[in-house]
Amino acid sequence: MNKTIALCFLLAASVAIAGEWNEKPVMCASIPETMNIIEEKNEEALLGATQFTKVKEEDGYSDTPAILKMKMFANMDTGTYTIVEWHPAYEQFCVISYGTELNLKGL
Repeated sequence: MNKTIALCFLLAASVAIAGEWNEKPVMCASIPETMNIIEEKNEEALLGATQFTKVKEEDGYSDTPAILKMKMFANMDTGTYTIVEWHPAYEQFCVISYGTELNLKGL
């Protein structure tokens, strides 16, 4: 009996852990406008990567992710950072995260 109850809790927990796609506001702007803001904060490119991005289509989310370049800029003196993704079809950067108190372990 106790094993059956425990199994039910485990099954319920595994269903509750499933993730879901959410939306959040994203600011997009031209290259000069984005870079001016980054330069005003004296942030420099820290890292870059190619990311797989979930994008919308007319009938919902695409099953195939868009492949976009991303960059992280940071000011190591002030701790500010900005993460952008590059959308070549629109010739825009989209800011996907920015903030303060950047902490890189080991540096």
